[in-house]
Amino acid sequence: MAIWNTFSLLFGFAATAAIILGKSPWTVQEILNHSVELFWCLSPYAAFGLLNLFFIKTNFGKILVSASIFFVVWGSLYLYSDSLYIHSDPQSPLLLLFIPLYQNSLALLIFLICSSHLLAMKTKEKVFK
Repeated sequence: MAIWNTFSLLFGFAATAAIILGKSPWTVQEILNHSVELFWCLSPYAAFGLLNLFFIKTNFGKILVSASIFFVVWGSLYLYSDSLYIHSDPQSPLLLLFIPLYQNSLALLIFLICSSHLLAMKTKEKVFK
């Protein structure tokens, strides 16, 4: 399951970068102009990569992290490609601001849920021993 999550994150990372840079010419100057935007849009993949690294030790963490990675990667790719290429609108670039905000908020929420679950499991072990 962790390998699938890693490949999904890498695919989402590369596809999101290609979608963002696909609207502009591929010159070094344009890539540097979009560097902050790229960092902001790709930061949720790093956050979910850390979640995938640390919280897949329990079944609860595996299920929660795997489901969230699936929905984050495929949902964001659908929203980016639909809003920037298919149904283009003057407000479409605002999604480049708000989708990573929601994804990072979800990563923080999942971090809190998984860490509280691990803490509850550790305290339960100490109580019953």
